[in-house]
Amino acid sequence: MISYEKHLKYFKQTLEQLNELSDDDLIRIKILELMHYLEKNHLLDKNYLEHKAHFLACEVNLDRLKNVSTEMLLSFLTTIYRIDYVDANSDAFMIYYNNQMLKSILNELIRRLENVVKSNRKS
Repeated sequence: MISYEKHLKYFKQTLEQLNELSDDDLIRIKILELMHYLEKNHLLDKNYLEHKAHFLACEVNLDRLKNVSTEMLLSFLTTIYRIDYVDANSDAFMIYYNNQMLKSILNELIRRLENVVKSNRKS
């Protein structure tokens, strides 16, 4: 339970900061901090390539993010991280920030974590 609340707080804080930032370099740094957080907390998906087709479908239509599992959402963040890691010149962080996919994934994760935390409090 505590880890859900911890992750929820971090994701909310990160999204809020991303919404406030306007400098591309600061946005990149904030996204990199998010990726390091995921790595440190063992939230990266080693099998992220299995979800490549879903990732591409959601990239085209962000509404589809509501229909994928939470595991897949974390896998999508892993995909973005790995694309940037493999080719630092790709500027993957800014591509997925500007096309709203990164923020949409965070919004969906926040929504789901809020539901989990709320349901656990009722129990």
